[in-house]
Amino acid sequence: TGNKHCLEKKLIRFERWISVGEGDIASAQEPLLIAGEKAMGTIVGTVTEEPSGSAVSGVQIYAMHDPRSTECDDACESRCGSVEGLPSSWSMEELIAYNQCRSIDGQYVEGNPGIQSMAHSDPGTDYIKDGSFRFALPPGDYILLGLNGHSARSTPVPVTVQAGKTIRASLEMPEPAYIEFAVFDEQGKLIPAKVTVGHLGKNACASDSECASGEECLAGMCNQPWKSLLPLSFGGDRPKDGVLVIEHAPKGEGRISLPPGTYDILFSRGPNYTVDRQTVKIQRKVATRVEGTIRRVIDTYDWISAAFHVHATNSIDSGTPMDVRVNSFLVEDMDFLTATDHDWVTQYKYLIDEMGASTMLNSMVGLEVTTQEYGHYLAFPLDYQAWRDGQRITNNNAVQWRGLPPQEIIDDARLLARADVPVL
Repeated sequence: TGNKHCLEKKLIRFERWISVGEGDIASAQEPLLIAGEKAMGTIVGTVTEEPSGSAVSGVQIYAMHDPRSTECDDACESRCGSVEGLPSSWSMEELIAYNQCRSIDGQYVEGNPGIQSMAHSDPGTDYIKDGSFRFALPPGDYILLGLNGHSARSTPVPVTVQAGKTIRASLEMPEPAYIEFAVFDEQGKLIPAKVTVGHLGKNACASDSECASGEECLAGMCNQPWKSLLPLSFGGDRPKDGVLVIEHAPKGEGRISLPPGTYDILFSRGPNYTVDRQTVKIQRKVATRVEGTIRRVIDTYDWISAAFHVHATNSIDSGTPMDVRVNSFLVEDMDFLTATDHDWVTQYKYLIDEMGASTMLNSMVGLEVTTQEYGHYLAFPLDYQAWRDGQRITNNNAVQWRGLPPQEIIDDARLLARADVPVL
């Protein structure tokens, strides 16, 4: 590959295999190992909650490389030091750091966290909720680590897999801590709100020297070093603004599960309302009650807060479910939502009615025509049509733009316009 001409006049052929599992990586990985005639052993086990002993479903169990089994030469030892203590004493961050430091090379310039596979407890169509999980893995030394979302982690458990052998393992998940919250308006009524939890900056700054010990000047605010509840390699978010969790509360109340610790909580509802900021310490096995009060301070009579370019799950670039999108508008005090999914005509009206939000939020049907050659086009308001002559219409009658010049794309979009609204 160092010779730029090495592929000239040559055909490269790849073969790819597809395996469908039960909703986790481990169940999809096993048939590929079998088909590839790979040596493997099996791990079966259960996940329970500590101290109740109850089975826990939906836990993600990661099989990670055991860093103690990695060959480490003098340069590696100089860079990384020794692996200290037993796995049961390691945090997830320490396990990742041990693996990353020992796997730095030309491909992994920052190292590899060592994730080999992932299984769910009670995956897919497993109707017996006993917390069971299963791995089929090549022979080797592994560390099992269970994560219940971002709220709880198990103690790391070392296992050794031997070809043709089955071993048993058990993981205990600590009972998580909870924040139970309620948000009220000035009349003492529950109100839709956004709840932001994290370690949020307090004082404006221009440099680190203006901040207290242990804080940094980040985005103009003194704050603790930004972090996420989970690393990126485990599905976490990139650290931003000290925010750890954002919860939409369209009914004004709810519960958030978090690791024990001290957190800042910010209750808000868009720019027309005040904010209520509090600091709370939560402990394991305890639900901590927090109440906030926000009030309207900007009169929006005769004004509408609207968005005319909104994506949700029908867009190829969005994983946001439609009900979550509706809730995001309610908690920001938005009045009007225009659906403009990529190449898909979306209707929100009936969902908004089902959610009991029609007195707070209106909507309009629209479309973003997404060509590869001539840019993107927004069209609204449109008629919504999903069926014709008993047959499902492709993408709810979105413009089929392929092969059309720009003016014909615009003309076809105008044909979809609502009959009772003038076309500009």
